[in-house]
Amino acid sequence: MLHDTNTHPTNKFETNATHYAPYYQHKFYLFTELSTLINECIDCLVLELHQACICTTNHLLERALKHALIIHYTHDYPIGHPKATIKSIEAIQRFDNLTLSQSIQSAKEYELISEQDQSLLNTLRKHIRNPYSHATIAKIAPNTTQTSRGYLFNFEATKAAIRNHQPPTGTPVQISNYVFAQRNQAQIATTLAPRYFKTVHYIMRNMDNAYKRKFNIQFPP
Repeated sequence: MLHDTNTHPTNKFETNATHYAPYYQHKFYLFTELSTLINECIDCLVLELHQACICTTNHLLERALKHALIIHYTHDYPIGHPKATIKSIEAIQRFDNLTLSQSIQSAKEYELISEQDQSLLNTLRKHIRNPYSHATIAKIAPNTTQTSRGYLFNFEATKAAIRNHQPPTGTPVQISNYVFAQRNQAQIATTLAPRYFKTVHYIMRNMDNAYKRKFNIQFPP
């Protein structure tokens, strides 16, 4: 039996890897330490693990903001400076326990993000990060609290009707859409995950550029 090689999973993943190659290849200055996490997000997209990508991107979003704030705070105290350790501890204590909303606000106050990016981040926080982090399915799949109409059939009665060349008779029922919630979430994630990661990566690039401009850093040299 001949198989269509264009639909083989390996071919599909190779196509995906080519599509997302620019993200693998991008070099950050500010987020070098987050390379493994960034690549895990991209790996999920390549393998089409879209729900996993959204959850990993949630972590990347918060981690990137806190990391940027910590690095910004310790900019004048590089490794080797007498106060480097003290300032690093101060920065962690100051920023590591912030909520996402507080991290966004602090990043704006330190001029690491623009007002436009602040607004965009708050939209992501409200509509993607919070629902997925807290598993609020009614916000992820909005029709979850609604119902669908259907019919309930008796298996033996249906077989008998078919044998007698009669249409099966079912009992009308209403079904909560919650039973379809996880399937709906998975379907939504297929388009949401790529857009979400691309938006977070875009904001990270903006933060990277803002940091380099602020401290007159030439990277790449």
